[in-house]
This record gives sequence, C-alpha cells and structure tokens, in this order.
Amino acid sequence: MRKTFIALGLGASVALVGCTRPDVVPKSSGSVALSPDDALLFVADADHDVLTVIDLKTRAVLAQTPVGKSPERVAVAPNGDVYVTSKGARTVSRLSPDGRHVEATATVGAEPVGLTLSRDGQELLVANSMSGTVSRLDAKTLSVKTELKVGGQPWSLSPLADGKTVYVTDFAGGSVKVLSLESGAVTSTVTLEQSPASECAWGIAPAREPAQATDVILSPDGERAYVAHVQSRTGVLDSTHPTNTRMATSLAFAVAPALSTLDTTTHMHKMEPSNRTMPMDPSAPQATGATDFPPTILTTNMTADCQNIGRPPGMDSPSSLVADALGEWIFVADHNSNAVAVVSSTRRQDDRFLDPERGIAGLVRVGARPTGIAVAGDLKHAYVHNALDGTISIIENSSGRLVVSATIPFANSGLAPDVERGRRLFYSAVDPRVTEPQLGGVSCSSCHPNGRTDALSWTLPSTPNPTGSWNQWPPANTPTRNTPALWGVTKTAPYHWDGTAQDLSAFSTTMVRQMGGVGVSSNDLSDLNAYMATLSPPDNPNAGALAPGLVARGQALFAERCQSCHAGEQLTDNRSHQVVASDVSKLDTPSLRGVFATAPYLHDGSAKALRDVVRPSRPTVTEHDTRGLPEQDLSALEAFLQAQ
Repeated sequence: MRKTFIALGLGASVALVGCTRPDVVPKSSGSVALSPDDALLFVADADHDVLTVIDLKTRAVLAQTPVGKSPERVAVAPNGDVYVTSKGARTVSRLSPDGRHVEATATVGAEPVGLTLSRDGQELLVANSMSGTVSRLDAKTLSVKTELKVGGQPWSLSPLADGKTVYVTDFAGGSVKVLSLESGAVTSTVTLEQSPASECAWGIAPAREPAQATDVILSPDGERAYVAHVQSRTGVLDSTHPTNTRMATSLAFAVAPALSTLDTTTHMHKMEPSNRTMPMDPSAPQATGATDFPPTILTTNMTADCQNIGRPPGMDSPSSLVADALGEWIFVADHNSNAVAVVSSTRRQDDRFLDPERGIAGLVRVGARPTGIAVAGDLKHAYVHNALDGTISIIENSSGRLVVSATIPFANSGLAPDVERGRRLFYSAVDPRVTEPQLGGVSCSSCHPNGRTDALSWTLPSTPNPTGSWNQWPPANTPTRNTPALWGVTKTAPYHWDGTAQDLSAFSTTMVRQMGGVGVSSNDLSDLNAYMATLSPPDNPNAGALAPGLVARGQALFAERCQSCHAGEQLTDNRSHQVVASDVSKLDTPSLRGVFATAPYLHDGSAKALRDVVRPSRPTVTEHDTRGLPEQDLSALEAFLQAQ
C-alpha cells in the first residue's frame, strides 16, 4: 500500500513506515537535489563556491567540487547528470552523476538562479535574474541555443505538461510569466494579488502587494502550479478595526509568507473566499467554487476570527517548495524563519493540525536560513539545506510528528566572526532582539532581500514615538516610501528619505524598534554594520553592453547636471536638499550606485523606470527638470544610469 510521507498519523494512513516507493524522480527545489536513486544529496554551497556531495547512507561528505562563484541552485536529470547555476559567475555547469567532475560549463546571463530541464530532457532552461532573460541550452553540450527576453527578475522555472509552455517567476514583480517556447515570447503575466477581504490577518489591510516570487513547482498530475512568494502589507490599516491595535504597533505583521495556486489550463490563480466577517472588495476578483487548494497566506499566528495567538515560529519569506510524490502535501522552506511548513494541497482539515481550518499540518524548526528542500522518492525522508549553518537537516516521522532526526554538517562559515554574527541578525525573523517571533516575525531581509530591494513602496510614519512604534497606523494621507537597496549603506549617511537618522546606529536602532525587537546592543550594531559593509551591487548586464558613444554622452550630461549632488564613489553627496514638489521639505540624496536594479524610483516609488526619472512629468528637485533637453540627450542620460 502506498502511503504519504506526511500522513503524520493524522489520517487514514501511517507516516513513513511500510511505504512503497512510487516510480517517480525524487522532487527537490532550491539549493539541494537528490540523485535518482536517493543515494546522494547535492548541495550548492554559495559560501565556498563548491557543489558538495553527501552520501546519505553513511552521511559522509564525498566531494566538494569547485564550480563558479556563488552557486545558487541544483537540478538532477533522470540519467543522473547534475546541473548547477553559479550566480556570481554568469555560468551553468553540468557535472557527472557522482558530482565529482565538471563536464561542461556555459556562460549565460547575469546572475542565473533557477534552472530546469525541458519536458523531453533535451534542453536546459536557466533564469537569468539580472538580465531579465531565460537561456535555452542543449542539455548535453550546454551550447546556448537562444536567450529569451522575459523582463523583470526571472527566478524560478517550471515547464508545463504540454512541453511548450514554461512558468517563470518574476522575483521583483511578485508574478508569474507564461513563456511560450514555440514563439519565444511571454504570452501573459499572472498577478498574484488576493482580495483584501480574503484572509483574516491580512484582509483588514487595504493594500497587500505580492513580491519576492522565489519558486514555482507543478503538482504531480500537472494540473496545478504552486508559487512561493510574500504578501506585503504596504498600505494603511483601518485604525477603527478592533484587531488592528497590536498590528499597528509592529512591522512584525508586515510581511507574510504566501503560497499561490495556479490552474495550468487557464493560467489563472485561484482566489481565496471572502472573509466571513468582512464584505468582499467589489473591485477584486471573486472566488468561485470549493476551496480545495492550499491557503494563500501561511502565517499561523492568527485564528480564523482574527485573534492573535502568538504561536512561534512564525513564517515570513519562503525560499523553496517541494511536493511529495503523491501531490498530497507541500513543504515550504522559509529562509528567514528557519522553519519548514507542511501544508495540505487540498486544504484538508484535521483538529490535530497546527492550523486545522486552513490545512497547515505543522511547522518543523530547522537550521539557519533554509534555501533548499528535497523529499526522497521513498517518502520517508526530507532534506533541508541550512545555508548559514552549512548543514543538512533530515526530517523524519517520530510518533506521528515530523521532526529533525539528524543534522549533517558539511561546511563552516568562511566569514569573519563579526560579519557572520551580523549576517545571522540580518536574516533572522525569529531573534527577539530584532523582531517579535510570537507575532510572526520580520527580518531586515524581509524588505531588503539579500541586502537589495523588495521593489515596493511602504506607508510608514516618518518618525516613531519614543518606544519605537506608534499608537496607531498613520492616516490615509501619509506618503509612501520606496525601499532602498543597502549596498554601500555604511558610506551613505544620513539615513531615511528625509535624512533624519544621522548615522547607521541610529537608523538600525529605529528600524529594530519598528520591527518589534527588544533592542540590539552596540556590539550587535557593530556586527550588523560589518555585514552590511560586505554587500555589493548586483551584476550589471548593461555594463559594456550599451553603445559606448551613447554612454559617454550620458556621462557628460550627468557631470553637467547631476554630479553636484550625486558625486563620489557612491554617487551621493551625503546631504539632504530642499525639494520643489514633494511631501517632505527635504530629501536625502540617494546613492545611484547600482541604480539599474532598484526600480521603482524616487522617494515615493512614483517613477516605475529610469526613463520616468530622466523624463519626469513633475520634477521633485530643480536639477531633475530635464524639460527642454533633446530626446537623444535624454536617451544618453538614461543609458549612463543603466550602466551604473
């Protein structure tokens, strides 16, 4: 009798015993992958630029094979070939089935992340996040056939059963692109918004924006796709709602883990039903039919009637997904909350579940920053890569509960001790020094993923009260603030868009209070600063690729019109300036280093692309007024900025 991996002793079947192995390739996602026979585990170790090979019978490290800089994700073909993307090297490599030898390497676009084989196994598809492209390569030779422009930040891919269509997640846009391999074009984009009234803890916010779409997988029958992303509460809460009092005093509620379900026939995502106690937003898509798909919001800190139950660990930013071979359960690794959620694919209900009504069976605590997960074909084991610990957590059943039964260490951090401590603080949504785990938790990385930007604009008070929070959420006319990237941040004081935080310690202390943390020490701040000093801009695909004459003309115009404020290594004068048309009296000069990757632009995010900054309809500062410049000069200025 075939029995599910995560029956947990809660249903008709018994977990992890007496199982018959289904004839399927083991499922994996993110930075780990299993060999077809479940004997080997392959791990992309970005800290040491190697592919680590682990023997799962002896739990010994067999090899650490050098690949390109910052290996990101792994995939294994049915014949055993191993493929690895190296985000920092613009390469993808094919290794021998034992993972010991690199047999072919190809150059692809900037910052490749996700990779997958085509349905027939003849092609390898690679998502190049900074180039906004998908590379098609011959799976054996790795010769590049073509590079398809999809836009945004392509992150993860999943080919559909028809063999002609591929789902591509857009990390920055929080959406899924439908890519036709026949035409080589994106035929549609699936947005992942839900009705504001669809889920209790988040339904009372009028603005919840999807972002950080990190993974997409298919159900075994191919009829559905599941997408991991976040839902961010960027808008203004209704301060009259009785449950908003606590939510309005901490950013710990601001980012929620999300799991959207797509119908692969219609390419539409399934809508949650309206909240029982709230009217459905008439402008939002309406849910239809029975709710037989996983909950969109995976937070477990709110009951169905909107009561906070303060049950850690929370969840905030999923990194990877995997379904068991029968398609009954989905495992969601959350890289800031150090946990794996186990979710019913049909929203099965059971009083013994962690969240009985929404089908969340439980949460398993693992190591620091899980970035990949795999479920063995025998349905008896799951393996989680804890990137900051350099370990693998083995999840098994114990008396009806899934627990970490063993941990396999394979690497130590190569960072300086203070940098490593700062990195752990930066990525933690469970450390009470920086957040409120009992409320769900939020980390620095929740809004600044990998030290970059979530591409969102937030409605936040400009100055918190002395406790670091505020008595109620700001009023509806409070302006929004665009999330800045953090590379070079240690050299760009003052901070906040109005420049009110004079040094990084003041900035970090304020943000930790707003995140709900009890506070950080001076040593903690020093560690955070040490880590943030290591952050660098993304790999720029425009550098050297644009017409040299055009860029040179743009550079001359920039020196003439912009360099009085955007000067030096970080392209900022580290000062605040009076503005012409804005919601604040002064604006801190933002750094333009790596500006090509920080859309949207301006302090309120009102400029969606660099061309909107170069060609503003209403300049915010006098120097931004480019009206009267010839079109060719505007194009040159834009080209120069794109190359930064």
